Amino acid sequence: MNPDPASLLGALAETTRLRIVHLLVRQGELCVCDLVGILQIHQPKISRHLAILRNAGIIRGRREGTWIHYRIDPQIPTWASQAIRHMLEGCDGAPYRDDLLRLNAESRVSCK
Repeated sequence: MNPDPASLLGALAETTRLRIVHLLVRQGELCVCDLVGILQIHQPKISRHLAILRNAGIIRGRREGTWIHYRIDPQIPTWASQAIRHMLEGCDGAPYRDDLLRLNAESRVSCK
């Protein structure tokens, strides 16, 4: 499912979802447990935000055992990918900077 402009903007208009997309663009792929640890938000809330991003056609999941790993949908249209990248240019302060610090920290949560 490819996003349309309104669904893309609607999905990214919420800070937690924009933080998730920011991390996925930077890291490539993350598990739900990684997102819980990095964003410091409970798993049900993370899963709800992931469902909205998935339904908007922005992300795609890949199952590995009991975990689902998410990434930006590789079939997202070029215009949507460019729009996301341009939006993320403004994500250089808190909380985005803090998320990247936790992403790169040695104490990162392990899904195994």
